[in-house]
Amino acid sequence: MFKKFYPEIDGQYHVQRGNNIIRRFTGMRIHVRLTDVYLMYAEALHVARGATTASNTFQLTAEQAINRLRARAGIPNVHPAIVADNNKFLDELRRERAVELSYEGHRWMDIRRWGVAHEEKYRKKTGLNFDQDWNFFEEILLVERVCEYPKHYWLPFEANQTQFYEGFPQNPGW
Repeated sequence: MFKKFYPEIDGQYHVQRGNNIIRRFTGMRIHVRLTDVYLMYAEALHVARGATTASNTFQLTAEQAINRLRARAGIPNVHPAIVADNNKFLDELRRERAVELSYEGHRWMDIRRWGVAHEEKYRKKTGLNFDQDWNFFEEILLVERVCEYPKHYWLPFEANQTQFYEGFPQNPGW
């Protein structure tokens, strides 16, 4: 997370305390959007209790949290057939995170956290080519990501960090 939000300059990561360089990067400070909070809540609650059971401390169910985001965007509620199936609802949660948080740098962390990064559909990045009148489109493969299990589910420790203590191992595959 540290590398995700703070700039690297001359091989060093800079923070506010003791170094004024971070003041030039005010747009890179950590922010959490309310949308992300709803999505994290829905995912955690769904895994713990299912899509239709509320928390003991908050009245919203996972289904209602997702529907609140969809209503804001003018999209219909999640179909009851999807809500009734735990696997389909989890897939819908994953899709909702991909759409809501696109271009915000969460995707790679999400698919690794879910343990699906090595699956083919998550390795391929595709694009769409349209003609001017939108009568025709084709899906094209932009890049296919290499993701080995379990190596790429962990980030490597920097070599100098693993040399502090002789018994501190590097992550698997690195």
